[in-house]
Amino acid sequence: PQTVRILPLGDSLTLGYGSGTEGSGSEGGYRLHLAELLTQAGVDFDFVGSQQNGPAALSDRDHEGYNGHGVEEVAEKAAAAMNSYTPDVVLLMAGTNDQISFIPPSQTPAEAAEDLEALIHQLDSLRPGVQIVVAQVIPLNLNDAGVQAYNQLLPPLVSAAQALGIHIRLVDMYAIGSANLSMDGIHPTHDGYTQMAQIWLPALLDAIEEQATYRVQADPDSF
Repeated sequence: PQTVRILPLGDSLTLGYGSGTEGSGSEGGYRLHLAELLTQAGVDFDFVGSQQNGPAALSDRDHEGYNGHGVEEVAEKAAAAMNSYTPDVVLLMAGTNDQISFIPPSQTPAEAAEDLEALIHQLDSLRPGVQIVVAQVIPLNLNDAGVQAYNQLLPPLVSAAQALGIHIRLVDMYAIGSANLSMDGIHPTHDGYTQMAQIWLPALLDAIEEQATYRVQADPDSF
């Protein structure tokens, strides 16, 4: 019954680059359809974050998504966001920009995965008990081999975090397919963003349910 604070955290795919139809600032990305799905599911939610953008149809425009950021740069933004907004659930998707080899902050899949592992532990240490839903990244025409190699490193990374008691789930965002990429070969089409929301939803609902159980069991004053 309590409002669930959800922090969308990542790069331009969280911001929603390329999804705007009303001019600059109207990009809602997956957040637009995800808000609709959560409302239909009867979830009382609040997107949180220091950034705001989205179309008129998206009443809650808060997020923590940054154009061009690699995993390490996302981590630099995460601490302030976790402390300021105390989210119950984090939707984390980062790593695409690390695999765009001709611009910073490009690095190997293994290096990007190492940064993501550090970020996951950072989120958990800043907010013990927080639910984390981490996504494998979408196809990337510029370096799809790098993206696939990065994505393959995430299941064991998430399993290791679960073994340590971190509340984390993995979703396969690569499943939207290259046919749902826009002409730049990096960002999704409108249909691609819609599919992303549908992929987030089941894991997010599971995380919300687990979070509700955690609230009951934990001392509310300490959470």
